Amino acid sequence: MDVTTKISSRGQLVIPVDLRKKYKLEAGTLVRIGERDGQIKVTPNPPDPYDAFIAMRGIMAHIEEDVGGVVDGGEAQGTGAGRPANRTVMKEYVLDANALVRLYRDTPGADKVQNLAERAKARRARLSISSVNLAEVLYVLSRYFGFEKAQRLVEGARLVAEAAAVDARVALDAAALRFKYKLGLADCFAAELAMRKDATLVTADPEFSRFGKQLKVLALPRHGM
Repeated sequence: MDVTTKISSRGQLVIPVDLRKKYKLEAGTLVRIGERDGQIKVTPNPPDPYDAFIAMRGIMAHIEEDVGGVVDGGEAQGTGAGRPANRTVMKEYVLDANALVRLYRDTPGADKVQNLAERAKARRARLSISSVNLAEVLYVLSRYFGFEKAQRLVEGARLVAEAAAVDARVALDAAALRFKYKLGLADCFAAELAMRKDATLVTADPEFSRFGKQLKVLALPRHGM
């Protein structure tokens, strides 16, 4: 799409509205201007992944339906990195699936999840999530936004929280935790990751109290509280 436009006496240039809409160029959008191969290039700055993640707060706020145990504080029931600042300890946090859903729904606990993302941006915390729990989030989001949009949201979350891979050893350890503590399997993947990393698990599920002092928990309010 080629369009002819005029440069003002102050060097200002108006980008045609169709291109602004296509590339989501709004007032205040930062762009890079450079020269390559004899042409002037205007490229939008990529958004900060932490700011983009926080901006998703409330994206599911209009949804009144209970989206399953991921919201209430459990596994889905089939219903539907950088260098720390000087003298700053880099704390490790593992997000349960319901922690991400709380942020997307802007329900009680969203403030804590947003604060953790802001701390991660400032290199004062490191976030991760089990790939199993990330799959739960993808499933919930897909039910309401379609798979493609849900996948984009999850990819954005992965820029903020490392998606921990699951291999045979991890799967067997999670199964052992399920046998011992009688929790849902997805919950056990979250607990296994937090215990392996000596991290704090961020969750709304009170059943993790069964682990006692073996598992550090940052508790989010239960759904409806």
